[in-house]
Amino acid sequence: RAIGALREAAAAARETSGTPAPAAPAGGVLAGTATVLGGLTDAVVVIFLVFFQLWSGDLYRRKLLAIAGPRLSRRRATLRTLVDIESRIRRFLVVRVVTGLIVALATWLGLQWIGLEHAFVWGLLAGVLNAIPYVGPIIVSGGLLVVGLVQFGSATIALSAAALALVVTSLEGWLLDPLLMGRAERINAVAVLVGLVFWTAVWGAWGAFLAVPMLA
Repeated sequence: RAIGALREAAAAARETSGTPAPAAPAGGVLAGTATVLGGLTDAVVVIFLVFFQLWSGDLYRRKLLAIAGPRLSRRRATLRTLVDIESRIRRFLVVRVVTGLIVALATWLGLQWIGLEHAFVWGLLAGVLNAIPYVGPIIVSGGLLVVGLVQFGSATIALSAAALALVVTSLEGWLLDPLLMGRAERINAVAVLVGLVFWTAVWGAWGAFLAVPMLA
């Protein structure tokens, strides 16, 4: 009877606490795998779309000129508009690259002065994410706040690192960007925000990076 009671107790313990436990790690692995696969799928779609757009050459220009009709004046106006669009996007991308490099350099030097570990990586991240309006600087500053608390154990130094990144991106957005871009390249702030939300929902992180150039 004693052995039977022990067997019943062991079976009850397995039923209450034993068997379902491994399901949680498996579920977490499956969820993480699905997230990675989803990101890779978005990346493949964006890469192929950009490739085929570049490969098509002046196909879209010729199609739009054909849609404009046979009148020479309308075709000239359409061609001028297309050339203006290409010029604006080219200038926009050049300015984005230049300002991103400046933000990366300034952030790296500032974090190096504070004494933060991996300052170069954080500076590079700040320069890249600077291409995403509003969201990019917030991500960098939030990450620096957490890393600063872990490394220094001081809220003051952590806040200084986060504030440094915000100050650099703010100065770039208020002074350097308007100076380089010019008033003609300004995009409506509401349009930027709506486009950022829409393309992020459609393409995730890739949409966040491509939203503003497409709007430009």
